[in-house]
Amino acid sequence: MRRITLPGEVANPANPPAGCAFHPRCRYAVACCRSAAPAWTEAAPGRFVACHRAAELELAGAPLIDLEPRRHAARP
Repeated sequence: MRRITLPGEVANPANPPAGCAFHPRCRYAVACCRSAAPAWTEAAPGRFVACHRAAELELAGAPLIDLEPRRHAARP
């Protein structure tokens, strides 16, 4: 699998951007990404995503990450 490199700088955790922390580096970001943080959603059993556009994007080569071990952990 080819590795994906995101352009730009990683957000400062002490002063994160408004909205989704990834919006400055995401080529799929839209207006709501800049103003509102996305909620965690269960995309498939045991697979969670925090993205406003998760339901409409099908990204080849971007496998879902199994977050089952952290299922009951606090979510941002």
